[in-house]
Amino acid sequence: MSIHPLVNKILTDRGVLNIKKFLQPSLKDLSDPLNIIPQSAGKLITDTINQNNKIYIYGDYDVDGVCSTALLVNFFKELGFRNYQTFIPSRYENGYGLTTDTARQMAEDGAELVITVDCGITSVEEVEYLKSHNIKVIITDHHLPKDGLPEADFIVNPKINSKRKNEPDYNLCGCGVIFKLLQVIRRIMNRKDINLKKYLDLVGLATVADIVPLTGDNRILVKYGLDVINNTPSPGIEALVKICRLKDKKIKSYHHGFVLGPRINASGRIDVADTALELLTGDNYANNLKLAEELDSKNKDRQDLCEITFNEALNIIEKNNYGNNKVIVLYQPHWVKGIIGIVASRIMEKYYRPVILFSGDDNKHKNGITGSARSIDGIDMFKILSKLDSDSPGLLEKFGGHTKAAGLSVTRKNIDKFRNNINEIVCSEYEEELFIKRNGYDLDVTVDDLDVNLANALELLEPFGEGNKKPVFRIKEPAIENQRIIGKNGEHLMFELRNANGKKVRGIRFNSAKSEINPEQLFGYVECNRYNGSEYCQVKIIS
Repeated sequence: MSIHPLVNKILTDRGVLNIKKFLQPSLKDLSDPLNIIPQSAGKLITDTINQNNKIYIYGDYDVDGVCSTALLVNFFKELGFRNYQTFIPSRYENGYGLTTDTARQMAEDGAELVITVDCGITSVEEVEYLKSHNIKVIITDHHLPKDGLPEADFIVNPKINSKRKNEPDYNLCGCGVIFKLLQVIRRIMNRKDINLKKYLDLVGLATVADIVPLTGDNRILVKYGLDVINNTPSPGIEALVKICRLKDKKIKSYHHGFVLGPRINASGRIDVADTALELLTGDNYANNLKLAEELDSKNKDRQDLCEITFNEALNIIEKNNYGNNKVIVLYQPHWVKGIIGIVASRIMEKYYRPVILFSGDDNKHKNGITGSARSIDGIDMFKILSKLDSDSPGLLEKFGGHTKAAGLSVTRKNIDKFRNNINEIVCSEYEEELFIKRNGYDLDVTVDDLDVNLANALELLEPFGEGNKKPVFRIKEPAIENQRIIGKNGEHLMFELRNANGKKVRGIRFNSAKSEINPEQLFGYVECNRYNGSEYCQVKIIS
């Protein structure tokens, strides 16, 4: 395999040790599922199936949780097992994860085995309740554990042991964990007739949407998941692709993160996630199209709510001078719980500092008001909340999550104290330079370096996402020529980059036609633009 020298340099600089394997990943390179799945956990599930005892699948309302639940359901259906029940909690009625009420409901409904997906690692009391009612419990999760684990029959979570951080399966999302579980069950049942590859469209979608690093096993799962979605998608995904007008396009990880994923998420953000689950487990194409249209409509509603909330948040920040805080903490009782995480991300990008938005009312929710946190590179939100919980016992009603994203709740009366305490921690623990957003890029290049061969070679690095960002280049010393405004509303700028020898490469900058281009600070993506059977190199300027 011939590797373009600039691609080789990028991957070497990023610390990729086996470049050929990175560029040509194989399903055979997936780590052994038994590294994280106890054989006896798979045996418990197969025994329960063979005895036709009732299994409850307890999921979550985001893309990862819904895809994980759908993956188990579709696998059970292929096995011919029908004695299962799904429960995806309502963000508004139940909140995240297991609760005492939902545990009681499953016990009263005759559950013999409860399998949690994408949740459960902090549900100590709820698991204790289930076990006291002689219900077997398998927790599958990928969120960071706290001190004291639930006493489930089995806990399947690659992050249980922090010493495994460099293992290829450490950063699996919830759906990736379930896929590993299915591999073990398939082995135990000796069902070689079941090809698990067809389920990878769900796994790939969940992996990208959950913003886990696209390295190790995740890179393989997403790459082959894209193969499935582009060739033989499951019925629900096929309908969603059609509604999103992607049927004749090559679907990439971008579409997972910004087109398909948000529509799956919209179900649980605006209402309950049942619509999304029905879509991803449905076999009737006509009905799936109706469900996909419903999700598309909910996503439009979600976008409108996000815009309103974002503008309200900006006004509060400016009025109170919160933009200078190390952590921006905002609260409005009327904000919609399902969209505050998205808005927090947008505010984080604008001010480049951790952001936590709260919504809800103490009078309606016994666990206080609900918060969604987002953090920047180098600032560990889960670690901060853990320290806050240790330093100020009782201030946090509950919390959980990851390094860059977390969920939490506090009482309304403690919101100002929370704001002060978390800012004190971040001021004392983190250096000022972390709050300065820099133009990170991979390589310096000139117009001489830019051609179709490079653009095609860069596509081998896909899928792009967290942990494998699309390469950014700084283009040195180009002349900017032939600038012209394009777009329906004149919002984009097209131009040519030229070197001293007269070589030209097309450039384009979106949504900033009126801003002047600085040739000394020109950063962008090198892409291959294909049209009417021809292809040419194009630079998409990003700053």
